[in-house]
Amino acid sequence: MTSFGMFSSSIAALNSHSTAFAAIGDNIANVTSDGFKTTDVQFGELVNGRNRTAAQTFNGMAPISRTLIDQQGEILSTGRSLDAGINGSGFFVVNSQQDGSGETLLTRAGSFQPKVDAAGQVFLADLDVNFLQGWPHDGAGNGGFTIGTTIGSLGPIRIDPGSAIFASVASTSATLLANLDSTDAAGSSLNASIDVTDSTGASNSVNLDFTKNAALNTWDLVVSSPDGAVTAGTPASVTFDANGVIISPTTPSISITWTDPAAGASTIAIDLSKVSQFGAPSLQLERVVFNRPHIQRL
Repeated sequence: MTSFGMFSSSIAALNSHSTAFAAIGDNIANVTSDGFKTTDVQFGELVNGRNRTAAQTFNGMAPISRTLIDQQGEILSTGRSLDAGINGSGFFVVNSQQDGSGETLLTRAGSFQPKVDAAGQVFLADLDVNFLQGWPHDGAGNGGFTIGTTIGSLGPIRIDPGSAIFASVASTSATLLANLDSTDAAGSSLNASIDVTDSTGASNSVNLDFTKNAALNTWDLVVSSPDGAVTAGTPASVTFDANGVIISPTTPSISITWTDPAAGASTIAIDLSKVSQFGAPSLQLERVVFNRPHIQRL
C-alpha cells in the first residue's frame, strides 16, 4: 500500500501528459480536415480531503480536455465551386435522408458535392452523403424564401437545371461608362454597345454610335439595333461643358420594336451621366444593364 501511494501521483501525471500529447497529435493529424476544431488540454489537481479539519492529500493531477468548437476556424479557398465556409456562429444543417426522415446533424465542414437521385435530380450533400438543408422558395416569383423556425421547415437543396425557372424581365435601364476624345477631329466616332433583355428573356444588342460634330463640345448620337428597330430617342445631340462633363442628354430614353414578334416593345433609359469628354482616347469603359432575368429556385 505504501509503495502504491508513493507512485500514484507520478502515474497520474504521466497519464495526464499522455492525454495532452494525444490531443496534440490529433490536432496535427486533422490540420487539413474541413471544419475541425482543435482540442486544448489543461490540468487540474486531484485533492483528497475528508472534512474541513482534516489534512488534505494531493493525489497528482488529471487532464481536462476542451474541444474549442466555439472558435472561428480559418477560411481557405478550395477552388471548388460548391464549397462554403461559415464566418461567425452557426452550423450547416444536414440530414441523412433526402426526404428529411433521417438523422439531422449539425456541421461546420463546408465541403459539398452533387448527389444524384434515381430521378436524375441533383442535390447538395456533404462528404458523408448527408443532404444539405435550406429554406424552400416562397413561390411568389421574386426570389424569396419561406423562412421557418423549426428543423421541419427545411428541405434538401436541389441544384440541377430543372430546379430553377427563369422569370423573363425586360431591361428598362442601362448605364454606359465611356470617354469621348476632346481632341478628335470632326467626323471621328466611337462605337459602343450594350446588351439588353426583351420580354421573352432573349438577349439583344443595342449600338450607340457617337460622331464628333463640328460644333464645339458636341457629338451626334445614333442608336440602332441589329435585333430590332429603334423607334424613338435617336438621333440625339450630346453636349459637354468646358470641363468635359456631359450637359445633355444625361438619360435619354429609347424605344425599340424587336424583330421577334413574340417580344413586346421595350423602352430603355440609358444613363449617360458617366460619359466624359477628356483629352484621352475615345474608349468604352463599362456597360451595366439592369433588370436581368432572375433565377427562382424550386
